[in-house]
Amino acid sequence: MISVIARIIGYDKVDEAEDIVQDTLLKAMQTWSIKGVPDNPEAWLYSVAKNKAIDEIRKNKNKVKYESEVSCLLYTDMSLIPTIDKMFLDNEIEDSQLRMIFACCHPSMAIEYQIALVLKILAGFSSKEISRALLTNEETTNKRIYRAKKKLAEKNKELSVPIGEQAEERIHSVNRVIYLIFNEGYNATTGDRILREDLCFEALRLAELLTTNQRFRNDYTTSLLALIKCHLSRNKARFDSENNLVTLDKQDRRLWDREMMESAFIDMQKVKIRTTNKYFLEASISATHCVGPSIEKTDWAMIVSLYDSLYRLEQSPYILLNKFIAISYYKSIGEAITLMKGITELENYYLFHSTLSHLYKRDGNVEMAIKSLEKAVTLTENKQEIEHLRGKIEKLKKQ
Repeated sequence: MISVIARIIGYDKVDEAEDIVQDTLLKAMQTWSIKGVPDNPEAWLYSVAKNKAIDEIRKNKNKVKYESEVSCLLYTDMSLIPTIDKMFLDNEIEDSQLRMIFACCHPSMAIEYQIALVLKILAGFSSKEISRALLTNEETTNKRIYRAKKKLAEKNKELSVPIGEQAEERIHSVNRVIYLIFNEGYNATTGDRILREDLCFEALRLAELLTTNQRFRNDYTTSLLALIKCHLSRNKARFDSENNLVTLDKQDRRLWDREMMESAFIDMQKVKIRTTNKYFLEASISATHCVGPSIEKTDWAMIVSLYDSLYRLEQSPYILLNKFIAISYYKSIGEAITLMKGITELENYYLFHSTLSHLYKRDGNVEMAIKSLEKAVTLTENKQEIEHLRGKIEKLKKQ
């Protein structure tokens, strides 16, 4: 809705578009709590948002200058209502989101501004979630969002869906944004759930939006789509009947979505750029897990090799963390623990200590396994993750 309304009134008025949508959602909360959720909540929201946008434009048309592709149609009721109705058609909604993605990824903005803005406007991330995704603090994130919106307003007249070389330049930023949206959904920072399927499937939808459009489909977007599908195919096995997290070694692989896996494999076969393609390498790692009949019979040598290739592209401690987990299966747990202790950059990352605990447990060192879990509990705000970690501590203490 923000994308559509900003397209109508101009990208220099994104704050006004957000206000209209916020008012729409508040009205939904008030009305639905009394009358119940309507049969078609999406249509209800769009209808209210359209009416609020119309009211706002009517109220301000004599004192506000609108600068957008349809601005000339906003000043009389004869053209205003049909124009807004048209902009809320399904194909126009998709086009508006593409426009918003590429507007936010304008080269005049630093990439960290681009990412923060898309996460805020298109994914609805909180400042805390964006901060975690970008490994920064909330104050910095808020400043980036403010400056990015200001830059968006300055460039309002220039913004359009890019073509040719311009599209190639911006697609990298767009891919990275979608990747971060998926990561936050797959391991949520805050709240009651580790998995936020709304964000996961939002990332899937945006990736599909790009790959189904011939102008923006390339090896990187296709690989990213495959990566998301590979991960999502294992969703149903990640939690038990009581909604507790199930680690990969304990998952019932019969619950994995083989149809989605096959779709991912087909996407990967279309990719030509591979060894220098981060998304393809990560998709290959996930695909190797997908075809493994069990944790023991997984091709760990292949996974270690893929992590080596990935690390050559991006020297990230998170890549080393996952590589050392693979080494614990491919070589030895002791070697993996020794290597893990050398990743000092992740001392304040709860999954680092949770992973280290798992290695200690497999190595028979229950005392260190408990200490590592206790440290992990202090480093996450996700309620479900905290309950999961505390449950593991209690089980270890009973051994």
